[in-house]
Amino acid sequence: MSRTREPSIDINDHTLRPVREAAAHVRLNPEVLKRMAREGRVPFYKVGREIKFDLVELREHFRAAATPTNGTKHATAHPDFSKVPTKRGHKARSS
Repeated sequence: MSRTREPSIDINDHTLRPVREAAAHVRLNPEVLKRMAREGRVPFYKVGREIKFDLVELREHFRAAATPTNGTKHATAHPDFSKVPTKRGHKARSS
């Protein structure tokens, strides 16, 4: 079975792209993007057995996810690593 280039699909002024092309567009590994789609973390379309992505929706999704909503400079707060359990025999660093 030879692999052929997956075609893009045009629907209502939006072009649905295959996983590899969409992953390259958002600079992710294709397997990571597929996993995110399966988990419902990114917008996607099922066309038969294939997963397709609208690049505009995908870009907007990641842009919105990176926008802070609580007025801070960063989209996510940094975790407090002082409470992370250490490996056996290793002492936690003190500040």
